[in-house]
Amino acid sequence: MRRKDRELSQEEALVIIKNTKMAVLSMISREGLPYATPISPAYIDGKIYFHSSSSEDGVKKSSLINNGNVILTYVGYNENDLEYLPQLSVNYVSAMVKGKASLVSDGGRL
Repeated sequence: MRRKDRELSQEEALVIIKNTKMAVLSMISREGLPYATPISPAYIDGKIYFHSSSSEDGVKKSSLINNGNVILTYVGYNENDLEYLPQLSVNYVSAMVKGKASLVSDGGRL
């Protein structure tokens, strides 16, 4: 990170992850192109879960099967600032998670 004075601790980042309702999942498609999509992740017992179509043709699922490397970006803000967001540029906090995603196919639902 370029601005070390703005870097959050892991504990601070986890607060954002646990309290942010939306995130952007970024990955590489099976065509080798960048692909990013908004998701509603769930943080449960130290793991992050998100929904995906069961279709083999879905971009998210096929990308994860092809290459499970992902970056998940959470962006949090004070909900009282919603009416001003179009005018603001840096009034937010963010946390990024890099890792390997895998499909959960045990039929369970969250």
